[in-house]
Amino acid sequence: MRESSTNSNALTGNVASTGFVTMPVASLSSVVDAWRLTYNWLRRSDAIKPNKHRIHTHPQAATEHALVVAGWIGPLPVSTLTAIRDSDLGLPLDRCFANELNTLRDQGRTVFEVSLFGDRRREMSRTTDSLLWLMRLIWSWGRLHDASDFVIGVAPSVRRFYEKGFGFTCVGEPQPYGAVNDRPTQLMRCDINHWRVATAAPPAVQFLASHPAEPSVFNDRYLFPVQEVSQSPISDYLHQRDSDCND
Repeated sequence: MRESSTNSNALTGNVASTGFVTMPVASLSSVVDAWRLTYNWLRRSDAIKPNKHRIHTHPQAATEHALVVAGWIGPLPVSTLTAIRDSDLGLPLDRCFANELNTLRDQGRTVFEVSLFGDRRREMSRTTDSLLWLMRLIWSWGRLHDASDFVIGVAPSVRRFYEKGFGFTCVGEPQPYGAVNDRPTQLMRCDINHWRVATAAPPAVQFLASHPAEPSVFNDRYLFPVQEVSQSPISDYLHQRDSDCND
């Protein structure tokens, strides 16, 4: 995710009073808006190269195996996050952590990758509560689909945030990750079943476990119909991405 270096003490979950509403994204245009937030977020730190579509995503994210969630203040999208369920397509992080992820698969784990965070606000300290409410939806969707593990790729400098707040643990050593200009990236894993029954779960996990989203919330999530996506800026971006990788 590579997103936040804020203090885990800020994980209060008290966002609703600000008018911030989180929901699964339900339309193609809203997905484009979400992944443009991701693009702008990563461009601010030069973590990705510019592209004319102003979108950042992964091929596995533009499929029915993904859940895109976003937060709005009124009509304005301000924050987003995407979860990708493991499938025959693999996960984006297989690009540099295939061995580590295959080890989890060989153990019979059901792995979900969480990535593509983006936020309109420039100050990281203002994004922490938003991340928590977005993760509430991701956590609940993962539980509905028997997820055993969430995995993320983060900058090594922010791993403590995810360790203390969300109970993630490091897997292997940092590796250069092509999706973010070969910057060092640490694979981290959250064993959901472990924390679900733990008596001393991290603060964010306590919040997530005690505030599940209703299953009906996901009924209208966008399912990425192939024909519609093929005529969208998302498809144009992914074709350009493939061409650039093959050059």
